[in-house]
Amino acid sequence: MENCITPSRQKQSYHITIAFIVTVLLMVFCVTKVLRGTDNERTTQGGIWNYISLIYYPLFLLCLYRYRSFRVTTIFSVSAIYCIVTALISLLGKTKSMSIELLYQIIMLPYPFLVLGVFYFSFRSVERENHAEKLILVTYYICLILNLATISRYQLFGGQRPMASDIYYSLCLFPFALVLKQKRQSRILVTILQFFACFLSNKRAGFLGMLCGVVVYYMISLSYSGRKNVIRAAIRLLLLAASVFLVYRFSVYFDNRFKLNIYSRLYRVFEDEGSGRTNLYQTIIRSYRQSEPLAKLFGHGIGSIRVISSTTRAHNDFLETLYSYGFFSFACFLSFHVGMVVKAIKMLKKKSPYSAVFMMSIVISAFLSSFSFFLTYFTYVTGMTAFWGYLLAKEENRRISLSERGT
Repeated sequence: MENCITPSRQKQSYHITIAFIVTVLLMVFCVTKVLRGTDNERTTQGGIWNYISLIYYPLFLLCLYRYRSFRVTTIFSVSAIYCIVTALISLLGKTKSMSIELLYQIIMLPYPFLVLGVFYFSFRSVERENHAEKLILVTYYICLILNLATISRYQLFGGQRPMASDIYYSLCLFPFALVLKQKRQSRILVTILQFFACFLSNKRAGFLGMLCGVVVYYMISLSYSGRKNVIRAAIRLLLLAASVFLVYRFSVYFDNRFKLNIYSRLYRVFEDEGSGRTNLYQTIIRSYRQSEPLAKLFGHGIGSIRVISSTTRAHNDFLETLYSYGFFSFACFLSFHVGMVVKAIKMLKKKSPYSAVFMMSIVISAFLSSFSFFLTYFTYVTGMTAFWGYLLAKEENRRISLSERGT
C-alpha cells in the first residue's frame, strides 16, 4: 500500500504543497498589512510582514535548486542584473552610515522580483486545480471586503481615516479573480466592487489604472470573438459601453449625494499637478542633469531623494531608479517593463486565454509605477508580482501542453 503512489504523483503533491505554502505567506502578508491601516494612517515599521518578506530569500534559493533546468528569459535576466546592481550601489554608497533599517531596505531591493520568481517556480509544475488557487481567491476577498468596509465607513460616516493606499492590496490581487473565477457574472460583480473600492479610496493613480486596465481587458476579450461572431462582438461592445456609462453616472450621483468630492479631486489633477508631483519630477530631473557623470551612471544611493526634496520617495519608479541607482539600473528596470509588454504581445498573437488579464495587470502597474512607488518598494507590489509569476507559469504550462499535443 505504501508504494501505490507513483513518483510523478509524489512530485506533483510536493509542488502543490510548495504552492500552498507561498500562498499562505501571500495571504498573511496582505491581510495583516491591510488590517494595520484599518483604523488610521499608521506608519508602524514592525510587523509579521517584515519576516515574511525575508522568507522569500530562502524560498527563492530553494526554487532555483529544485528547478535548475528552467528557461532563462529576458525578464528574469534583466531582473537579476537590476537586483545585483542596485544592491551593490546601495551597499558601496552607504558603508559608512549603515543602520539596521537601511540594511533592511537594501536587502529588500530584489523583493518584488523574488516574489515573481517564487510564484513562477511554485506554480510552474502544478498541473491541476489546487487549494492554493482557492486560498488566493480567499485572500483577495478578505482584502477587498476590508478595503470596502473601512473606506466606506470613513467616506460615508466619518471617523478616523484609513490608510488610503491600502486599496492597492486588493487592486493588485484583482487580476487573480479574473483568472480564477469561471463564471462571467462573478467576474463582472467582482469588477464592479473593486471599481467602487478604488473610487471611494480617492487614489487617482489606482482609480485611473483600474479603469484603463479593465477597458483594455474587455476590449481584448471581445477581439477574440472572431469574424464569424462580429454581430455578437458588436452587441457585447455596446453592452460594455452602456455599462461603463451607467457606472459612471451612478458614481457621479453617489459622489454628489454624499458630498465626497472624489470627481472634483480627479478633475483637479492638472490644476494641482498631481498633488505637487510635477514639481517633484522636475526637481529630480534637474538634479540628475546637474550631477557628476559617475553619479549619472551609478546613482546617488538609496534614500537620496530625500536630500533634494521634502519627500522620501519620487512617486515614480522610473525616476526613483534613475536618480538613486543610475543609468545602468534604469536600463535594466526599463528592459524588464519592455520584456513584460513583449511577452503580452506574444500572448495576444497566440490568442492565449491569459493575454487580456496579463495586459490589464501591466496597465495597472504602469499607472502605479508612474504616479506612486510600486516596484521600487516592498508593499502592495507583492500581490501584482505574485500574479505575474503565477500567470507566466500558467502560460508556460499551456505552451508546453500545446506543443506536446502538436497544435
